[in-house]
Amino acid sequence: MKRHLLLALVLAGALAACQTPNTAPPLPATEVVVARAGNENDVQLLDVVASYRNLTNLELGPEGERLRRAFAQQRSEDNRLRLAAYYALVPLPHGDRAKALALFDVPPSAANGLGRNHPLAQILIPLLQDARRSDEALLATQQKLRDEFKRSDALQQNNDILQKKLDDIRALERKMLDREKTRRKP
Repeated sequence: MKRHLLLALVLAGALAACQTPNTAPPLPATEVVVARAGNENDVQLLDVVASYRNLTNLELGPEGERLRRAFAQQRSEDNRLRLAAYYALVPLPHGDRAKALALFDVPPSAANGLGRNHPLAQILIPLLQDARRSDEALLATQQKLRDEFKRSDALQQNNDILQKKLDDIRALERKMLDREKTRRKP
């Protein structure tokens, strides 16, 4: 009975709370940032970057060489971003995350344009830094693994040497026991 009464009171309170008008002031409207379409160069840059993923390994080499030559001839922001995106997105042996990070992470200037403040750079710099940390951790783990294999090999060689010594001692012991048996027989 008490349970039913308690349940009825809780439900009545919940219903009353739903009917009470909200006297709290409304929350301030938050500003919604709408992504801009970007200028024509940004759209073309994204199209070119997307096309890198569709190239075969044989096509990536000449494309990288073309981008390096274009950047060497004219050090514009567009050429720098294309080459950086190429290095960042294509697989090894053509890709190079360190070079990509160096090309993306430049200060803004007249020659560099927006530099590290370019939207593409702001997206890819943290990803490249995380990838670099992961690569460094992987290299450290691989080195530890190689060291453990060396240690394991050294221990196995030690074990083999000790086993050979033990086998030699057992053989010597058998010979001694055989001599004693042959001496007792006559």
